[in-house]
Amino acid sequence: MTLETNKYDIIYGKLLHLNFTPAHAKHLAKVLYDVTEQHGFTINHVLQYVDSNGIRFDNEIYDALNRTRTNSSQVGYIDKEYIPPAILQQVA
Repeated sequence: MTLETNKYDIIYGKLLHLNFTPAHAKHLAKVLYDVTEQHGFTINHVLQYVDSNGIRFDNEIYDALNRTRTNSSQVGYIDKEYIPPAILQQVA
């Protein structure tokens, strides 16, 4: 899949602005981009849940993410320190 560069760059830039490391921001931006594409959310709608501490989802995003998961745990809040392993599990 080819990413829409401008959309990905906006997400990536916002994550860098929130002090995510470039490596973490790159992977998280890809996942958030995929969420916007697959579920029709706008960039602003998804980014409103990201802060410098991590990601907290409201019920709409929470439900959309959990419908696509294959394991029994659910996502509601991902602490910034745990985002990389969480992303790998989501993508797999």
